[in-house]
Amino acid sequence: MKRLLFTLIAGFCAFALSAQPNKNGTDTGKIYSRVSQSPSFPGGNELFNNYADKAIVNRLKANYKYGLVVAEILIEKNGKISRAKILQGLNAEDDTTAVILLKNSPPWRPGYNNGQPVRTLAQIGIRFRDPMFARIVRVPDVHLSPGHDADVVIDEPVGVPGPDTYDPTKIYTSVERVPQFPGGMVKFYEYINENLKNEKFTEEDQGKVIVSFVVERDGRLTGIKVVRSVSAAADAIALKILKKSPKWEPGTQNGHPVRVAYSVPVNTKPNN
Repeated sequence: MKRLLFTLIAGFCAFALSAQPNKNGTDTGKIYSRVSQSPSFPGGNELFNNYADKAIVNRLKANYKYGLVVAEILIEKNGKISRAKILQGLNAEDDTTAVILLKNSPPWRPGYNNGQPVRTLAQIGIRFRDPMFARIVRVPDVHLSPGHDADVVIDEPVGVPGPDTYDPTKIYTSVERVPQFPGGMVKFYEYINENLKNEKFTEEDQGKVIVSFVVERDGRLTGIKVVRSVSAAADAIALKILKKSPKWEPGTQNGHPVRVAYSVPVNTKPNN
């Protein structure tokens, strides 16, 4: 399937820069262009790319124009994008797709200043490029990519509106509110890195182990398995870390906690 890959300009930390305090620090109406803690898409750049692809692939024809669209977005204190304006466009079709993608994005982690969420103005680059540059790993029907450190795009749950009959046994791949590690995905990767720092890996263990699991309605992780292998040692450590993970905040659909399929990369590298 043709695929559209998106990248952010120099990563998320580039568009919301270092702190710019206001007089009171918590002015509810003020819009910040610089904050002490940058906004972030849940899960980071890779998951934003994956969300973007899923959200708009059916809107574009196969011969869409390649290039970079730069947009200015306003991220509210609740994480919603309330405004998206094109600063550098490609054509009407791509520009419209970029705006729709951004304004219908799942809630972001908002920007913070002085420990408080604030309205944050940011610039984001959305790159439309040839689908051949993306290598796809799908869950649960996974085909291992060649090379331990090959680029991968992971199928993750995305927030989508719309009615759905509540089924407590169903495993969802798209939900209104996606599951979250306690404290968000930034804390999740801190948890991963903390658990990796004392592990001994060789050159053969370097790469991205992709682990899939189900976030249950009570936040437990079940069905944990490696769907993209690097080595026996790296796979075993990745599984161990996920199996001892604290409970997540479950995903919800129509106000009900539901079971949600999820997958994450665990990056391993030599450290001895």
